[in-house]
Amino acid sequence: SPFSAQFAKLTKVPHEAETIVKSNIKELTYTFPNHLSNTCKDLIQHLLVKDPSKRLTSTGIISHSWMKAHYLPD
Repeated sequence: SPFSAQFAKLTKVPHEAETIVKSNIKELTYTFPNHLSNTCKDLIQHLLVKDPSKRLTSTGIISHSWMKAHYLPD
C-alpha cells in the first residue's frame, strides 16, 4: 500500500512495521507508485485529506481532470 513504503525494511519486526503503517495512515504519510500519472496523484492527494471539509466533494471528483480523461464520457 502507499502507506507502507517503510514496511519492506521491517519485515523481521512485524509489530514495529504494523505500528509504522498505522502511524503513516493517521499522519497521511504516503508515497505513490512511479507508474501513476501526476493527475492521478493529484486526485488521490485531494481525497486523502484529514479535514473532511477540505476533501474533494463528489462534484469535485467528477470534475477532476483525471476522472474526465479516464472514466467519464464526453
